[in-house]
Amino acid sequence: MTKSRANPQRPHPPGSPSPGKPDTDPKCPEMPRNVRRIENSNLSHRQQAVLPVMASAPSLAQAARVSGFSERTLRRWLDDDDFRGELTRLRQESAELARLELQGLMLRSVSVLSQAMDDPDKAISLRAARYATSFAVRVCETGKLRKDIQDLEDALALSNAQHSVKQKR
Repeated sequence: MTKSRANPQRPHPPGSPSPGKPDTDPKCPEMPRNVRRIENSNLSHRQQAVLPVMASAPSLAQAARVSGFSERTLRRWLDDDDFRGELTRLRQESAELARLELQGLMLRSVSVLSQAMDDPDKAISLRAARYATSFAVRVCETGKLRKDIQDLEDALALSNAQHSVKQKR
């Protein structure tokens, strides 16, 4: 009796039709039709299919397990400037979406924190007040840092402009 070495997360090899998944792209069975296509004509359908997995996976090994592609293949693709650039763009886009989602949750969190501060249990209201104070301090510090960075960028731009004018003379 031989043991099956099949990976339960990879029921079919890359490039073969996906059984039980009729709504896949015929050019690349690994990519469902509802996944937004990567607009980079220099990438193969297989590379396009694995990009979202790699963008969200915590490690290359995890991306390989989930996608069904070997780590060696993923490493080789990472050597490709177009692939690496698209992966970087997707990761940045994902981070921005997460930041916006968290920003949207802030108002709700502040409301919950405000309610907790009015709790009759003094321990709960004190803890809520400490959290609120801590968050307020961080928000103020972040705002000040943002302003300082903007001031530095403005000063650098002015300095570069002045240097450019001096060189023209």
